[in-house]
Amino acid sequence: MHQSQLTAADCVSEVIRGHNLNHVFERHFDQHLHITAQQKSVAIFLAYGAIRFLGENQFFIRKLINKKITNKKIEALLCVALYQLNHDQSRDFTVVNEAVEAAKLINKSWAGSFVNGVLRNFIRQKEKLQTELKSHEEAFYSYPLWWIKLIKDHYHKDWESILLYGNKHPPLTLRINIRKINLKQYEEKLKSEAIPYRILGDVALELTQPIAVEKIPGFIDGEVSVQDFGAQLA
Repeated sequence: MHQSQLTAADCVSEVIRGHNLNHVFERHFDQHLHITAQQKSVAIFLAYGAIRFLGENQFFIRKLINKKITNKKIEALLCVALYQLNHDQSRDFTVVNEAVEAAKLINKSWAGSFVNGVLRNFIRQKEKLQTELKSHEEAFYSYPLWWIKLIKDHYHKDWESILLYGNKHPPLTLRINIRKINLKQYEEKLKSEAIPYRILGDVALELTQPIAVEKIPGFIDGEVSVQDFGAQLA
């Protein structure tokens, strides 16, 4: 997973600098042809999640670190890992260990221990920090204050549900690799693990409930790939 975290962090750091995420993806994957289809799918999933909850992630970073992070890739990697710890179904120790390995590839001298300390500190204080988050609208809803005010002014009763819905985890669309498995065979895998889905076509289906990408049946073996968030990049 650390290669996907590292790729996601590279892309998120570019977005923080003001670049368009889809353009960043296209350029990054053109320049790094060694990235596998599975790593690419996970990286896209993580990058979109980290950006969707950027306000929240940056709030936690400010609470956990007294000084500003000068290395933007490390900051972006923390955003990716914090997104996973808060909204993904990956195990905490897996997220932390893989993020540490990714950090070592960015800066071997200090980044691994730094990322390890920040993330483990977050896990220890998670409940307290999430309570504090609720009193900071911009961070809690992950929208700028001007947008929150605009929604409040126009939708007096429903403003909060609208903002929360905007950050709702979208369903995952999967493409079947017909060289390894057919749709019926893959349906049987999902049924055996009680994972709800709906068919979208001859080689595609949608998982209707959130699940960590690496836990998708057959994903690691290349039987399926994630296609939402920019299938045109596949």
